[in-house]
Amino acid sequence: MKTQPNLRLMIGAGLYDTTTTIGAARYLLASNNYPAERVTFRSYEGGRMFYSNEAALKAFTDDLRAFVSPPAFDVAIRPVRGGGPEVTAIEFRMELRGALNPKAQPLSLRAPVTYAGRGGIADRVDSLVVRDPSGAVSLKVEDDPANPGGFPYYRHWRAERAVIPPLVVTYRMRSFTGVATPGPQFDFYSHSGGISN
Repeated sequence: MKTQPNLRLMIGAGLYDTTTTIGAARYLLASNNYPAERVTFRSYEGGRMFYSNEAALKAFTDDLRAFVSPPAFDVAIRPVRGGGPEVTAIEFRMELRGALNPKAQPLSLRAPVTYAGRGGIADRVDSLVVRDPSGAVSLKVEDDPANPGGFPYYRHWRAERAVIPPLVVTYRMRSFTGVATPGPQFDFYSHSGGISN
């Protein structure tokens, strides 16, 4: 695992297996210091052929499917009105389940500081929080160097530790409050009780 950073390991063992015991598997994991975020260990009701037990077969199949499946990604978006008719912000809640690509560690989120000549986009991201089963994830904020030609550059929120799914990301994006300019709108504006982008 040290020489192959993309390698992940899943161990499935029968609780009553007397040949390749759970204790030996746990000892192997503990004594080799494998990265916890790349190892999945599951035990199932049964012996060496635990898959002959219908319930264990279903549990093993579900676990194996989750191990090899790409992550699932759900997004909920909710408009926020500040007591008036106009939308003042959009609240986002994103959940990522399933295995993460080890190359994606540490987790990094980004939003444009400037995109297509529109500035200040990332400045309107409020209350960005990332949580995993261990709790809140500390984020380090870094901006790319400004591009004087008006081309895109980004703000990055980088996790300061490895994350473990499921991840929940929440934030609020305030709407643009300036004057709309001609041309393509690479931003979202509040007007007439709704938003447009």
